[in-house]
Parts: sequence; structure tokens; C-alpha cells
Amino acid sequence: MNLRRTALYFVILALIAVHARADDEDGAEDAGEDGGDEDGEDEEELSHRNSLTWGRVFVDGGVQHRQFFKARFGDDLPFEAMECAVAEPAIGCTAPKNDVNGKIVFVDRGKCTWATKARNMEKAGAAAVAIISNDEALTHLPGPDGRDVTVGTVHVTNSFGEQIKEAIKRQPVKARLIPIFCEKESGTSVCLPVTEEERAAHVVTEGGEVEVENTKLDFLTATFGLPVPVGSLTLAHADPANACGGELKNAADAKGKAVVFARGGCPFLDKARAVSKAGGHAAIMVNNKPSLLRMDSLKRYESYDIMTSMMMVGKQHGDMLVAAAKAGKKGTFTQTGLQASTWQQLRNDVMAEQWPLDEQERYEMFKKLHKEHAASPDRINFLVSAFKDADPKADAFLAKFSKDN
Repeated sequence: MNLRRTALYFVILALIAVHARADDEDGAEDAGEDGGDEDGEDEEELSHRNSLTWGRVFVDGGVQHRQFFKARFGDDLPFEAMECAVAEPAIGCTAPKNDVNGKIVFVDRGKCTWATKARNMEKAGAAAVAIISNDEALTHLPGPDGRDVTVGTVHVTNSFGEQIKEAIKRQPVKARLIPIFCEKESGTSVCLPVTEEERAAHVVTEGGEVEVENTKLDFLTATFGLPVPVGSLTLAHADPANACGGELKNAADAKGKAVVFARGGCPFLDKARAVSKAGGHAAIMVNNKPSLLRMDSLKRYESYDIMTSMMMVGKQHGDMLVAAAKAGKKGTFTQTGLQASTWQQLRNDVMAEQWPLDEQERYEMFKKLHKEHAASPDRINFLVSAFKDADPKADAFLAKFSKDN
């Protein structure tokens, strides 16, 4: 009798184990179908992102990113690019008089607590708050009186705040507040966003196209200054013609315009600063060759006072631009996603030693490069010029190629 009971007991245990295993398999299948593991990874990634305490501000059309520190109060920062506004009054110690709903609101430091400023903006519907420092130092703003504040709040430098204020006066500005995580790879710190979406947005504007009297010109931006202008600006010719000397003699005429000048005579930064002081909205430098590069400042912090958008165009457009400026014509700016590396690669591709010795192979290489750069008249002309230097029969081939295409 006892033996039968024992056997029955083991049979019941075996049935329970079979059912439990089946339930586990069904649960695993359900998790696979619903992306359960992926959901877990996404939640972990999001939690990591929201735990980060510093990051970078990326402005739409911006040529550089600037740093922020997250405050010790307030909730998570928004993911999306959002319109920016400066509170009115800018000190932020009272409710804003302007519309800040759904925007990243910039307020000045001083006269009341940081939490008070954030609270006032939150009550007015702000999506995030950026408190502008009175110098270049950043801190994780304390907020012992900010336990009720839920809007994401950050601290930005004074120079960046001044640039944003000036940019907002000129055109609509959108920006992202992207938290950054640093990890070491092969002994070097690599600092990037955590989420895939924000990694894709972690870019600056390196170039685009400006159209003047139906002529489209490639441009590459400097690594400093304000965002690329939106829409059209009236052109003005700098005096002196290379924008050197510290100030423009025709500063009054340059205000609010796109100022054209030649390369050479002084550093890029000096030219940009002269246009900036004159109130020029764009500084268009004509290169001394038909190719383009991004202009840089040896010490980045020395360029933080620049309040203009600086760009370079090819030498071949110099005379046309000067004539258009003297005639008061306009230039229309478009962001095309052009990268500095595109011009660098083209320069490398068409160096004399890169062209094949075999005639047919040269023609195939030309066709390939022509297809890659067909959207840009400037790059096509640069390619054609290099091809003519490399092939004694280029004119005949080009005539046939033009007819066939």
C-alpha cells in the first residue's frame, strides 16, 4: 500500500514538472513575439540615459555643440528637438510674459533661486529650462527648494547663452539637450549619447548650398559661430576686401547682411570677428582655390564671442559674388547635409597619381565620380578640371559624355 502511494506521488510530481516546463516555453515564445528582451534593453538604456548628469546642446543648423550640466532638481530631459525661447523678462524670477509653452527656455542667473526660475517656467508650460551662467563655469545646480520642480533643468555657459540669444533674435531656433556617457576604448575616452536616436542626432552642420542669381554654390561652415542662416540675406562687400584690420569700414552697411570677403591677410577668426562686430548675419569667405575646407580656431574658446555664421565658397565665384553684393542682390541658404569629408575625399580622388594609366579605366573612374557628385556644380567643375589635367584626350571624351548625358 505504501509502495503504491509512493509511486502515485512521483507520477503527480512528474506531471506538474511537465506542465511547468510547457508554461515556461510558452512564456518564452510570448516574450520573443512581443520583443520582451528588447523592451528590457530599451528600458535599461533609457534608465541609463536619464541617469547621466551632463551633456551637449545641439542646435539645428548649428556648427558646433556646447556643454551643459544637469541640475540636481527636475525630471528627465526631453528627447525631441524643441523650439528655443528667451524668457521675458530674462531673469526668470516672475512668470514669463512671452509664450514658452513646449519650448526650451533660457533664463539668466541672479536675483532668485535656480528652482524659482525653473518653477516659473514650468508653470508656463516650458519643456525644459536652461539657466545661463554669469561666466564660463558650469555646476550641477543645487535646489533644496526645488523638490516640487519636475521640468528638466540644465546649466549652460554665459558665452553660449549670449550666442543663443542672438540667434533667436534672427531666426527660429530649435535645439536638443543630449545626455552624454563616456567610456574608455583602447585607452581613449569616447563620449557619446546612449540611445540610438540621440546618436543619430549627435551631428553638426558642416555645409550646404547658397544660391545667388540662379547660381548654386557649395559652402562649408567654420567650426565656430552661429547656426547657418535660414532663408535669404542681402549681400554686402567687405571694406577692406579681405575683412582684415579689426573692423569693417562699411560696418553700417554690413549690419544684418551676408558679408563677402577674400581669403588671406589675417586669420579666419579675425575676419569672422570683424563681420560679427559689424552685425553681419553671415560671413562668406571666398577661398583662394576652387576646393573647400572647414575653417577652425586654434583655441576653440577664443571663438565663443563670434555672433555670425561663417562659411567658405570656391575661388571661381569671387567676381560674381562681389558684383552681386555691390548690386544689393540676395543669397538664399539651404542645408543639404554636405560634409567636409565629401570635399576632402574628392580632392584625394582626383590627385594626379590617382588616375589610372589605362585610358578606358580613366573614363570609368570619371563616370563613377561624376555620378557621385552630380548634385553639385562646384564639385563637378572641380572634377572636370582635374580630369583635363590628367587626360590629354579629355576634351573629346567630355564632348561625347555631355552629348550622351
